[in-house]
Amino acid sequence: MNDEESFTRRPYDEYELRILFNICRRGRWCNKHINENQLLSGLPKDKHGTAKNSLNELYRIGMLKRYKSQGRNDYCIPKANRDAVLRILRHYEKQFKFIQYLEYIK
Repeated sequence: MNDEESFTRRPYDEYELRILFNICRRGRWCNKHINENQLLSGLPKDKHGTAKNSLNELYRIGMLKRYKSQGRNDYCIPKANRDAVLRILRHYEKQFKFIQYLEYIK
């Protein structure tokens, strides 16, 4: 089983999907990255711990790449994972209202 198959077979929680969607809609394919604070913006403050755990899990499984930039963690999606991420978001599109306009993501 290759990485893309393993990515698409695993279940994703709301925070993992929000993170993936935020990176996609901003076009942050590696080497363009986005900092952790921007990824967590828009979430309730009491959910930041859960979202950070989801962010670390996406990094751990290889879905995201992490960079150190100006003393903070920045993230991006490797271009090799782009199609898998879009397929995952399409799968959950009807279940989560925040996932929208996927056809406009380049």
